[in-house]
Amino acid sequence: MKNLPRAIIYTHSEEQDRILTDAFVINGLSSKSVIEARDSESLRKLISRPGLTYIVMSDDVGIFQLNKTLEHIASSGMMLSKHVLIITKKENTTLASLAMEYGVTEVYTGQSSKDGLRGAVARLIANVPISTEMNQYLEEVAGYLHQNDLDKAIKCFEAAIRDSKGDSEKLRVNIAELYLQNNQLKKAKRILEPLQLNSNKNSKLFYILARIALKEGNRNEAFEYFEMCQFISPNNIVQLLDIGNQYLKVGEDNAAQAVYEDVIQLDESNLEAEEGLGTVALISGNVEKGLQLLNSTINLREKCSFFNKAAIVNVKRENFDRAFDLYSNALKIAGNDIKLVSSICFNIGLLFYKKKNLKYSEKYFEKALKYNPSHRVAAHNLEAIRTAVDRIVDKAAQTKEMTFLDVEEDNFLEDIDHEALEELDKIIA
Repeated sequence: MKNLPRAIIYTHSEEQDRILTDAFVINGLSSKSVIEARDSESLRKLISRPGLTYIVMSDDVGIFQLNKTLEHIASSGMMLSKHVLIITKKENTTLASLAMEYGVTEVYTGQSSKDGLRGAVARLIANVPISTEMNQYLEEVAGYLHQNDLDKAIKCFEAAIRDSKGDSEKLRVNIAELYLQNNQLKKAKRILEPLQLNSNKNSKLFYILARIALKEGNRNEAFEYFEMCQFISPNNIVQLLDIGNQYLKVGEDNAAQAVYEDVIQLDESNLEAEEGLGTVALISGNVEKGLQLLNSTINLREKCSFFNKAAIVNVKRENFDRAFDLYSNALKIAGNDIKLVSSICFNIGLLFYKKKNLKYSEKYFEKALKYNPSHRVAAHNLEAIRTAVDRIVDKAAQTKEMTFLDVEEDNFLEDIDHEALEELDKIIA
């Protein structure tokens, strides 16, 4: 059975919602097919369903939410079946550039009058092209992605590209992203190579190439591609945040900080950018600044996780003393979460193992098991250390003989009483 057109409305105004619903009904949709999304999660689920869909969003939901929704549509193979109307009270250069980048069908600027909104909805529907064979391919892709069937989505995209005529740059970029997700790096590069010389408007192309370069260990090449992304799409908040996160992963803290600051300039209340800046501060050992940046955005349990993650970064960079300080702070604010305490103790055990201090490594793995007796990796590592200490004197031989599992954690699970942390604080002291 063919899917009938639907409309999804996402604004923070009941009056606006009512006018828009009436406008879609006047233009031929049934009232049952017009749905009001009340939060970003329900919006995402509604958009993911296959079929022709009109999506109306107003700028009162926030520029970042608009950006995330447009990115979700673009990266899900749904660009020909989802048609977007954005309502904004006044001209906005960031919004205008995003609308152009993602091919938004209609932008309505002005007061939300009945006649104005009805006219915008009528233009939105009138501008939707007649269904084509390509549209049917992409509907299938969207359906497979909705079912998390990446292999079938890729095969359908490949068929679409084979049968496409004229410019298929967007198709190639979309399938390259699926190849990247499936770790098929050579195929992703091969399909993008013909586009590189002639494309100076599609930042997503260079963004995918940057991620491929990082996976292949070509950091300098990746950074050049990221700079191209920022030059082409300086207002794409979603993309900028991910570029900042990628910089942070590979130890380019200053570059990450600069990107997060760019996001704040575009969206001054962006929580993810503030958390990114807070993480950069923690990694550098500036706990006071990190807390100032994080205090307004997260609760204590999340804050503890940020300390833990910043410590993990420092362990990987072999900044062990700074990592231990961060783990100590994480334990002091961990609250009642017994599994989180266990995970932090486990990570401290890894830290001492990497410092070749088996005595303290053993002690913290014991603590990890005390607070979470079902922690299999901690039990395994504890047994490996004890076996090495009992049987082997030579340190080099210890390392060789041990089958050691080296994976940091940052779990959030059940709560316990505060007494669980007092003994840990004494050990740290």
